[in-house]
Amino acid sequence: MGAILLWSGCSDIKRLKNETLKPYPNKVEMGIHYRLYHFSKDASTLFIQSPATEYRVTIRVFESFRSKALVYENTTRIFAAANTVQKVLVPIRLQQYALEVLVFNIEANSTYRDAVLVDKSIQCQNLLLVDSQNTPLLKSYGRVGEQIKILTTAGNQEIVIRYFDDVFEPVLPPQFSQKSVFSPLRGSADVIRKKTDEYFTMDKEGLYFIQTDINTKEGIYIRAVADSYPKLTAVDDLTWSVRYITKNEEYKRLTNSENDTKRELDRFWLARTADKDRARNLISTYYNRVQLANEFFTTYKEGWKTDRGIIFTVFGMPTTVQKTATYEYWYYKRTSERDLVEFTFDKVDGLYLLRRSPSYTQPWSAEVFAWRSGRVYE
Repeated sequence: MGAILLWSGCSDIKRLKNETLKPYPNKVEMGIHYRLYHFSKDASTLFIQSPATEYRVTIRVFESFRSKALVYENTTRIFAAANTVQKVLVPIRLQQYALEVLVFNIEANSTYRDAVLVDKSIQCQNLLLVDSQNTPLLKSYGRVGEQIKILTTAGNQEIVIRYFDDVFEPVLPPQFSQKSVFSPLRGSADVIRKKTDEYFTMDKEGLYFIQTDINTKEGIYIRAVADSYPKLTAVDDLTWSVRYITKNEEYKRLTNSENDTKRELDRFWLARTADKDRARNLISTYYNRVQLANEFFTTYKEGWKTDRGIIFTVFGMPTTVQKTATYEYWYYKRTSERDLVEFTFDKVDGLYLLRRSPSYTQPWSAEVFAWRSGRVYE
């Protein structure tokens, strides 16, 4: 654990409502991960992981996401090795409140900003996954073969772990309705039961859904993935992820087992622009977004396949992000290719589901056309 300097203060004039958040990066190396865990009824711990070695973490507590006065504010300065898990105390006794998290990277002079509804009755906020070194796992995925243990606020109790080996399909474009939603409570290949003081090994690639109360839909998703994840390296995965911007006949050619898939994929990208350097930049931009989607939006399936993942991959970093207790709103400013566009993702059973509409046909087509014309830039 690195050295931590602490100072605190309170204010009654700041408000959370309509604040512009910046919870998602546009470069792989800018990622911030955090998780809140209630270790008692009176206080919680914010575990945070940053690529910076020197940064400030400011937490602000509001009674709700609405226009309520700030009830607590604290800033912690952290010096630590990059990407190590650090912790900040949140000494709040309230059962429910809104928590704003600001992480200022001193060296890069940049700020990460996010907000979350805290509810001490929610199962997932009372579960903490740790690795064999007792380090909290803050991401929604781990490595095949990794040993993990689950801590709970309630202390020693039985944990139910459901394993699924499903290969999940990517979502449809935003103008089409999407009816099927994965239910983690349906039958599965394996059900594992452990006590909170016992480790278990994620010995197979796939999805693990972890619960303490099997009578609810609440729990924690964690995917066991290959070492390269969130980056895609297998040709089949690289090909699958371009489905969003390919025509049907192109995708059939890419996935035809009689063809050289790698050669067909290269041919697809080179056809986007006559300039090879520009093609390389286009490839880098697209797969960088896929990697970020995997890192930040992985749930029961890979991040690029989710509702937020498809929008992030095709449209890029939102101009504005706002959150409430029940939904997340993304705004994209007007470009030379399309008008401004807004997306709303409702939070349902811990998942963010897009409010789909035929009105997205034009902006989606325009954005895909920009990709196909080689005119997408970060």
